[in-house]
Amino acid sequence: MNSKFFHSRLRWRRLNNGIKGTFINEEWCKDPDQVKIEVRKHFENRFQAQTKLRVNLDGVSFSRIDNVDNEVLCNMFSESKILAAVGQCGSSKSPGPDGYNFHVLKYNWDIIGDKMINVIQCFYETGYILRGCNASFISFFLRKLTLLF
Repeated sequence: MNSKFFHSRLRWRRLNNGIKGTFINEEWCKDPDQVKIEVRKHFENRFQAQTKLRVNLDGVSFSRIDNVDNEVLCNMFSESKILAAVGQCGSSKSPGPDGYNFHVLKYNWDIIGDKMINVIQCFYETGYILRGCNASFISFFLRKLTLLF
């Protein structure tokens, strides 16, 4: 059951959050129908697609990686590269909201190392990341792996 205080606050917010009027041609207008029309016009103009600011990329050349670098980036990571990447990560860095840092990963590598390698190889084969993995942890970890090449 809600209190008298709750209902008074709700009533106060409802009264103060409403639009009571607007300036139309430098005159204050309180007519609700006219105010609705002006508010709609304002937001339609504000969020209308702009066609004049189109970016043209004709003649712009983007740098590309060669086939050798592409193969290196597409190859599966070896166990030694994964272990080296874990070793290079700062021990006090926490990869996710659970609070486990790389010190835990390094200290328990003999227990969870095989599972970690399986997760990375599963990602390589399927392209899917396990639901519980934190995106920042994955990008940080894969960045360390690619720096080893």
